[in-house]
Amino acid sequence: MNYLTALLAFSAVMIVLSTVATVAVEFLHKLGRKRAQDFEELLSQLYTQAIEPRLDKAEVVVTSSVADFVRDIRKNPAFDAGKEPRYAKWPVLRRLFDTSFEQLTTRQFVEQFAQTEAGRKLRAKGRDEVTALIGKFSYEFERYGDAATDFFKRRATTLSVAVAFLLALFLNIDAIKLFSVLAEDETLVETVIASVDVAKLETKAQQQIESAGDEQAKAAIREELDAVLATIKEESRSLQGLGLPIGFAYFPFCEAREGEKPVDARCEGVPSSDFRSDAKWIGGALTVLVTTLENAWLRVFSKSAGWGWLFSIAAAGGLIGLGAPFWFKTYRAVADFIPGLKSQDRTQERGGGGGQTTPAPSAPAGQGALPPGAVTVLVTGPEAAPAPGTAAAARGVAPDEGAGRGRGVEPPAPGGPVVAVPAAGTAAAAATLQMATKGGLSETDLYRAFDQSDRD
Repeated sequence: MNYLTALLAFSAVMIVLSTVATVAVEFLHKLGRKRAQDFEELLSQLYTQAIEPRLDKAEVVVTSSVADFVRDIRKNPAFDAGKEPRYAKWPVLRRLFDTSFEQLTTRQFVEQFAQTEAGRKLRAKGRDEVTALIGKFSYEFERYGDAATDFFKRRATTLSVAVAFLLALFLNIDAIKLFSVLAEDETLVETVIASVDVAKLETKAQQQIESAGDEQAKAAIREELDAVLATIKEESRSLQGLGLPIGFAYFPFCEAREGEKPVDARCEGVPSSDFRSDAKWIGGALTVLVTTLENAWLRVFSKSAGWGWLFSIAAAGGLIGLGAPFWFKTYRAVADFIPGLKSQDRTQERGGGGGQTTPAPSAPAGQGALPPGAVTVLVTGPEAAPAPGTAAAARGVAPDEGAGRGRGVEPPAPGGPVVAVPAAGTAAAAATLQMATKGGLSETDLYRAFDQSDRD
């Protein structure tokens, strides 16, 4: 048994399943409008606790309500035509086709604030006073945004783990059996490693995260659901096609056509009447499904292997819930210990090394480019923007470049593979509000954004 290579293949399988979980979690966020709801709550708290008291102190009288302020801040000028659309009278349709902002940069917040009643009345004040207030409002917007993002991450992590458990149960991912089969079958391990495109899966998960604020995506919930189901079906079939012990053919479902020998030894002795037969109509299919689930449930508690299966499914859910970035790091770490492994996360072979490959050394941030052929990991997502005082900030990296370069990461090495990795866990990255930091905007910049947003 080679447990090291088995762990490598196991990590690749977990990356596939974690990516599927990420897609499902992001769909649930869109369906439940969690980002929109949290953004509305953020703006409400921001106005009542930070903006309104300062306006009162500055003797700026505002008669509009908090709800009016939130609506004006979230109003999307690209879709607002001065009147409500026809579907506005139906709450369900209004939720599905909502075109309001779910995220704003600091500059966008200032521009939107200028269109509120508070912003319009604030114009009557002197420039110095307006500049000072806008600067304070911007700072508070970022501070509240960071707090809201942290809360959203923690809640999304819980949701991600719940989805991971359901995925493990739905696809029958027996973690213990999966690892034991990989440890005993070297050919299967090689097939899995060669078949799983880790970089492609990471890109797919990141694209799902980046589409969180896409207006067209919010208006296509049905298409999103179809895409999620298609992803689950596609990835589960691809894993089963590799010969992995995944699916309803294994204990406790023991599903097979009549006359076929069970593929799982734990299914020996299951009567043929329990095996699935072809259902020609939807009623028959539902009957077969209910019968299969009922028999599987009874089998779990009547056979000695049942409790072990329950523990293994729970373990699989927890492992999937760790997220694709965790398993990607595990994959690379294990690959570094396997001599001669040819993978996208290993450097190119060097002459005179007897076929051995070694990890390419990383250059410290700010000390030159990486050597040719080195693996370049690009940290993507909203958390990748360089913070003030970091090496990246010292080199003048703009906030918007964070998604392409990361914290203190040098440009890609020539000839080396480039792998995109979310800055936080997959589930956490899928959950962030993606609010930009001030990014060096001066008070003059903020005032100009406020002053030039007068569309009256």
